[in-house]
Amino acid sequence: MTAAAIVGVVSALLAIVRLIADYAVSRQWMDAGTALAVAKGLTDANDAIARARAARDLVRADLARDPSGVLSDDGFRRD
Repeated sequence: MTAAAIVGVVSALLAIVRLIADYAVSRQWMDAGTALAVAKGLTDANDAIARARAARDLVRADLARDPSGVLSDDGFRRD
């Protein structure tokens, strides 16, 4: 499974959890404090996913610009 697929699955799961939390709040199954904590956690997770996607896009652009740099010696090679 590729990283993009994993990020997509995690993002979809977070959206589902958010819908469930919104539904639970509307049914008054959770108090407002818990709902706010869940919403903040989901927002933070979505922000982290967005940052990860941006970082991945930067790496892809860098590799597209200089594909020979993938095997360059960065000081951490074990051979």
